[in-house]
Amino acid sequence: MKKETSPVISRPVISRPVISGPGISRPVISGPGISRPGISRPVISRYVISTLIIATLLTLSFLTISCSTRGVSEQYAGATEQRLVTHSLDKLVSMLPDAHFEPLRGQNLYVECHALQDGLPLRYALKRIKMELRQRYGCTIADSPDASDAVCDFFFTAIGSDRDSMGFRTPEFMVPGAAGTVSIDIIALDMYHGISELYYYITDTSNNMVARGDRIKSIIRTDKLSLPIISIPISTLD
Repeated sequence: MKKETSPVISRPVISRPVISGPGISRPVISGPGISRPGISRPVISRYVISTLIIATLLTLSFLTISCSTRGVSEQYAGATEQRLVTHSLDKLVSMLPDAHFEPLRGQNLYVECHALQDGLPLRYALKRIKMELRQRYGCTIADSPDASDAVCDFFFTAIGSDRDSMGFRTPEFMVPGAAGTVSIDIIALDMYHGISELYYYITDTSNNMVARGDRIKSIIRTDKLSLPIISIPISTLD
């Protein structure tokens, strides 16, 4: 006995007209395999990026401290400071040009040194210059200008030591078990220099002709580059 099946009735597909116009919204159909034209992924604006960069820089500036200090010492008690000053003077005197002092070879010279302040460095410089003129040019040092063939006046624009420090370090904080507060150098340069600078006049006592020498300068340094883990010495002090 055959089983009867009901016939399949297909319904006609009625397409609705597309109505568009101002104020009329069209439903958006989404699903697998269905693309949505005109819709892109969200993009971070330049304003947001610049705001994040500024906020990061401000945060880093609060976590670090920049430092720059400078000091000039007038006391020469430490061995390093004495060596810096004397070595810079020794280098400076050795830089006296032969073009001006070679014509004075074997003559009687009267030597004077001048600076804003009189003190041990200036007296040391006077002795050192006199010795250089004797040793290098065979000159005789006269006791007075009248008994000399030429007068040499040395004017010091700088003579002494100088300290300077610059860089970035963390704010001071407490460490358990440590006395007081500590800070960590992120990058810092500690500078300790011996500086000597002068210019000079040479007066011929026979005709009162005066010649001026150029300014010469000598720097001896013993610096230190401080990093979070190590310190790197940068020194020209033998």
